[in-house]
Amino acid sequence: MITVNPDPHQAGYVYQPTNAVTASFPRGQDHKGLLRELSDAGLKDERINVFTGEQGAAQMDVKGENHGAWVKFRLALQHAFADEAKVHQGTDELLRSGGSLVVAFTDGDAAKKERAINIFRSHQSQEVLYWGEWALERF
Repeated sequence: MITVNPDPHQAGYVYQPTNAVTASFPRGQDHKGLLRELSDAGLKDERINVFTGEQGAAQMDVKGENHGAWVKFRLALQHAFADEAKVHQGTDELLRSGGSLVVAFTDGDAAKKERAINIFRSHQSQEVLYWGEWALERF
């Protein structure tokens, strides 16, 4: 089952959705057809998450406000030196404005990655990203 606004930090703070393709959508853009296409393309429903609105922003907690001093310190370093900081801030703003972020975990499968990217792009996503082990790719 595709989950909406799950807690990605349930087993410890998650700094980024590794081996996942993400796509952002503005408020009001319907993505039900997109979710169906991801499932039909072989991405498992339980590996697809949708974050939306204020609740989605709170669950993602990109500032690490609910996860202690170490997480805040590490995020401060990341924000000072890494490109991902702008992405995290933009995602937080998007969600708080009523937009959505769809996350499709590919589990390192290159074919699933390509299928997810193509599906997201065909649905006019604002931004499509792949979060690899060591690098962030923009499409």
